[in-house]
Amino acid sequence: MVLAPFLFKAKAVRSLKGNWQTALLVTFFSGILSTAVNLAYSVLLPSPASYRTYEALLEAVANVPDTTWILLSVLNLLTFLISPMLQLGANHYFVSRLHGLELGFGGLLSRSRYWGKALWLSILIWVKILLWSLLLIVPGIIAGIRYSMAFYYLAEDPSLTAREALAKSKNAMQNTKMSYLALTVSFLGWLMMSMLVPSLLVSMSFILAQVVSLAMNLFISTYMNGAFAAFFSAVSDSRGLERLHRTAASMMGSHPSAPFGAFGAWMGSQENREAPEEEEEEEETEDADEPSRGSSSQDSEES
Repeated sequence: MVLAPFLFKAKAVRSLKGNWQTALLVTFFSGILSTAVNLAYSVLLPSPASYRTYEALLEAVANVPDTTWILLSVLNLLTFLISPMLQLGANHYFVSRLHGLELGFGGLLSRSRYWGKALWLSILIWVKILLWSLLLIVPGIIAGIRYSMAFYYLAEDPSLTAREALAKSKNAMQNTKMSYLALTVSFLGWLMMSMLVPSLLVSMSFILAQVVSLAMNLFISTYMNGAFAAFFSAVSDSRGLERLHRTAASMMGSHPSAPFGAFGAWMGSQENREAPEEEEEEEETEDADEPSRGSSSQDSEES
């Protein structure tokens, strides 16, 4: 059974209620190095769209100063070394929020002493996905989904080794890959909107478009972090997964034709609301018909 994305999104919203500011900060700084690298590439290197020919682009790249390449190399190295540790801390923060614990902004660095494990786990995941991708794209995607919970397991229990975290993730995702894929796909609308709105604002102001794009992506990333943490909380606990299955079954039971539990529950509630109104209308019409029936019977008796 594919669990509806709404179940995890609702848990994420509830866990982040009243703590959105801290969650946004944690999300922003957990990806700040990657953001810095992307910004540096867009500012310091020539844009392919600015050149009509491939030769002109190659010439522009050849004229880039050596100091620029050194700066980009340093930023890439820092991102490679530190980002896994920041991701581990961010995962710990969002999982803790689901349990009602508020770590504050310091939660981002709550797993900093395990940066070596985080780095090694990141390397193992990257190698496994690369090897599966050599076969076809689809096996690489499946491998990415299979090991997607490894960082959450390590964040929750740092005593695990990297291989143990991978094994736990593989076991947890054995029958839940489609639910994970459905949750991922459910954010496509948000992501498309985050690209469309800034593109419409570029004609007004480039800076405004960039600010809006950054703000929208930050909100969506925070929302996704909460939803995927809720997904981990469910698949890592057999009882949690059973509870979600029962919830989804009851919601789907409200309206079996609906593909998603949230829509099914809404449709069921709408039908339940409309049914009494229809019954009341029928009773009113029956009451209105009774006097007319009585009068007609009296007329027949008199005749």
